[in-house]
Amino acid sequence: MAFEKIVFAMKTWKDKVSGNTPVTAAELNRIEKGISDCAKQTNALGDSVSRVPSFWGDVVSVTYGSWGSGEDTSIQVQFCLKDGKSLYVTISKAEGIKLQYGDTGNVKTLWTK
Repeated sequence: MAFEKIVFAMKTWKDKVSGNTPVTAAELNRIEKGISDCAKQTNALGDSVSRVPSFWGDVVSVTYGSWGSGEDTSIQVQFCLKDGKSLYVTISKAEGIKLQYGDTGNVKTLWTK
């Protein structure tokens, strides 16, 4: 899941109708939509994060490797878990940081930055 930033334009409110910011149904609905969008995105982000296992007690072995040189340098750490799956952390100058989880042939990317 790619994180999608929520855009919400804040408004500076002023007292009284003469402040040119009257409380209207349209304004209240705009605020409600902003809150709803944030709640949906927070829940979606929480769902994606909850798929990452709490695995520290389940690590069987840790291996690492590196390849490439210069701008193509990459480093990967693999945490092998008791359930036969692995958590991979890959750091690459070209692609940034990637977190993946799964078993052989079924590795899913959980996060990329």
